[in-house]
Amino acid sequence: MGSAVTRTASGPDVFAPLRAVLEGVVDSGAVPGIVVATGTSEATRFLRGHGWAQVVPTREPMRAYTLFDLASLTKVVVTTSLVGILCAEGRIDMEGRLDAYLTDLVGDAKGAVTVHQLLTHTSGLPAWRPFYRHCATREQVRAAVLAEPLADTPGARRTYSDLGFVLLGEVLERVSGQRLAALARERLFRPLGMLDTGFVPPSGLAARAAATEVAAGHDLPKRGCVHDENAAAMGGVSGHAGLFSTASDLARFARMMLRGGRFEGRDIIPRPGYEALFVRDPSGPAGWCWRGWVGIGPEDAVARVFSTRAFGHTGFTGTSLWCDPARDAFVVCLTNAVHPSREGNRRISEVRMSVYESAVECLRRQSEPR
Repeated sequence: MGSAVTRTASGPDVFAPLRAVLEGVVDSGAVPGIVVATGTSEATRFLRGHGWAQVVPTREPMRAYTLFDLASLTKVVVTTSLVGILCAEGRIDMEGRLDAYLTDLVGDAKGAVTVHQLLTHTSGLPAWRPFYRHCATREQVRAAVLAEPLADTPGARRTYSDLGFVLLGEVLERVSGQRLAALARERLFRPLGMLDTGFVPPSGLAARAAATEVAAGHDLPKRGCVHDENAAAMGGVSGHAGLFSTASDLARFARMMLRGGRFEGRDIIPRPGYEALFVRDPSGPAGWCWRGWVGIGPEDAVARVFSTRAFGHTGFTGTSLWCDPARDAFVVCLTNAVHPSREGNRRISEVRMSVYESAVECLRRQSEPR
C-alpha cells in the first residue's frame, strides 16, 4: 500500500523511524492517508506515501505522487511569493496602501491598510465570512470582500484573515495585469519545474487527487475540486486558497526557499523581494510571524523541532510545510484529514508534530559522518 521511498547513499534504514511514523498515524486512524517529503536545500532525501487517498465510497491507495488540495498553503506558496517577486521589481511596496492598488477603496477605511498589514494579518479585517452563501461568482465574492467593513483598527492586533489574502490576490492581478493562476504559473511553477501544481486541475490530474470532505447532501467526496467554499465560489482561484500540488513539487519549492529564492542557478524570488518577506517585530502585534509565513517564538511547541529562523504554514485540509534555514531542512506533510468528514482533522496537530520530529531527526542522523 505504501509508495516508493527516496533512497540515498546512506541507505534506506536512516529513514526507518519516519516510515514507522507514517504507518502509525494511518494505522491509528488519525488520518486516512499521508505523504511526506523531507530534505535539504540540495535534495529531497525522503518521499513516501502511506494509507488511503480515498476511503469512501471505495478505497484507493495513497501514492507519493497523489495531488492535494493545499488550502491555506496557497497563501504562502502563491500569494506571498508573488508579492515578494513584484516587490523586488518595484511594483509593490510593502508599506503601500491598499487604495494605491485597488482604487475601488478610495474613501473606505480599508484603503489605508498596507500590504505589510495584509501579509501579517494585522489589517483589522475579520477572519472569515461565508460569502459563498450569497455569492456565486468571483466578481460577487470580490465585491463582497471590498464592501466588508474592518472589524478592528489596522495594526492593533493579529487576526488570521482569509479576506486579507483575497485582497492581496486582487492587488497582484491589478499590478501585473494577469490573472492570478496565470501569473503563478509563469513566475513560479514553470521556472521551478512544478509541473503538477496549479489551480483548477484538469480532469486527468484531478483523478490523482486525494479526496476531501463528503459535503452535506452529497454521496461522493470532493476530489480534484477545491474544498474551501469561498474559493469555490470564486471559480477555484483565490489568493487565500485553491492551489493543488504534490509533495515532490512542494519539495522543489521548499528547496528554493532554503536557497534564499534561487533554484538551479536562477532567481525565482529576487533577493530584495525574498528579504522583504522575512521581516518581523516580535514585540509588535504579529509577534514572531514573518510577512505571510508563520514564524516560531522560543515558547512555541514547534520550537523543540525547528529554530526561530524557520518559517511555515498549514492548510485546513491537513497540509503543512516548514523550512528551517538554520538546520537546512524542510518538511512537507500532506494528509487528507478532512476525508470523509472535517471532524477527522482533530488529531492533525499531533500527526504533524510527530512527522516534524521524526523527519528532522532522520535528516540529522543522515548528515552524521559515517
